[in-house]
Amino acid sequence: MTALLGGHIMVGETNLTQLDKVRAGQMKMLAIATDKRSPEVAEVPTLKDLGIDIQYGVNRGLVAPKGTPEAVLAKLEDACGKAAKDPAVAESMKKQGTVVRFLGRKDYLAFFEREDQISGDLAQALGVKRK
Repeated sequence: MTALLGGHIMVGETNLTQLDKVRAGQMKMLAIATDKRSPEVAEVPTLKDLGIDIQYGVNRGLVAPKGTPEAVLAKLEDACGKAAKDPAVAESMKKQGTVVRFLGRKDYLAFFEREDQISGDLAQALGVKRK
């Protein structure tokens, strides 16, 4: 952000926490990498709107060491599920332009493996990952 605002780079990426800088005219949002336009910045096109068929988001999840007791995993999963439903968490995430989709451990593992495969395939196609 410092390099972008200082004019040292021409483009960067961020989340909606920087809207104050956009509204102050310090930078301009060119596109959003979600599947649909964000209600918070409805005027900003998606990459797909611009003919670039890419969706990209930062995904977060908790991981635990192999061998973690089932009771501990269940407690963590339950706590995360409750947090994802908390209106205060939802409001905080909305301000950042973050869509919260809670996935239980099995669903998250499947999601993570799919995303990892996509990223690996892309890295290989770009020549930054060897076969």
